[in-house]
Amino acid sequence: MEVIIIGIAKSAIRLATPYLYASIGETIGQLSGVLNLGVDGVMLMGAFSAFYTVLETGNLILGLLVAIVVGAIFGLLIAFINVTLKAEQGISGIGVYIFGLGLSSLCRGCSFFQSKKSFYKSKV
Repeated sequence: MEVIIIGIAKSAIRLATPYLYASIGETIGQLSGVLNLGVDGVMLMGAFSAFYTVLETGNLILGLLVAIVVGAIFGLLIAFINVTLKAEQGISGIGVYIFGLGLSSLCRGCSFFQSKKSFYKSKV
């Protein structure tokens, strides 16, 4: 029984690490007075772009760099919406989250399932 509990605790720590990093970044951002609720959308787009880059090129460093660039682009998008357009930070953050969720799902569908016919005919 003790082995199972230790295994669950190890898995929980391993799987929660990306959210820990995002929450640390969000905490630092909130100390400056910025509320960014779009962190999950930024994470989704960064993860998809890194995965797809590594899948196509096989280069892990390039995947990491692409994820950093995509995160920076989304950060600039959030800054543009909040500062230039003077939108409410909470609402725009939720919008960026939904945008990142939808765009990553769309990119996944377009990248791996070119058409429904080829998907259903494949023997995967």
